[in-house]
Amino acid sequence: MLTGLLFGQDVLLHKSGENYKGTFIGKVDEDIVFQIEGRSSTNKFPINDVDIVITSRGGIKVELYYPFDTSTKKDNPSFGQDGLILKSGKVYNGTFIRNVDELIVFQVEGENHFTPFPINDVAIIKTSDGEFTYPFKFPTKLEFTPENKIVLKAAACSISLILFMQGVEKYKPGM
Repeated sequence: MLTGLLFGQDVLLHKSGENYKGTFIGKVDEDIVFQIEGRSSTNKFPINDVDIVITSRGGIKVELYYPFDTSTKKDNPSFGQDGLILKSGKVYNGTFIRNVDELIVFQVEGENHFTPFPINDVAIIKTSDGEFTYPFKFPTKLEFTPENKIVLKAAACSISLILFMQGVEKYKPGM
């Protein structure tokens, strides 16, 4: 049963006595979502039918029990961080930086540099904005930096000038 953990697999122990190896995706409403090894789709197990989920977080074995609630900052110091899960099963905690071409750039917890991961090696990225899978379409945020404000002001001035010139041509004031 625990052999799966040695190879980066999670284990779901069902109350019926069945054990499943694969990837623990998470709790959704009243279901445990688990991808069983060798299957391309995920399975939902009602939380009342699941005894234990054994998974790893940041390389540390974690046993989850009913009601399988998400951790809090007190329970788990890495709560609130982003997570990167590779197709190999390796899990990294840290900060998702961005995707660049065919790379996912991630700052792994405890490291003072960014690590690029080939996009085809990444299974899931979990951030405060949600959980993302390939092709990793992330929401974009418009941030106003001093440089953006200057560009916006210049664009507004240009538009104002264009509108003014169109008014002069149309109405020809004083001519």
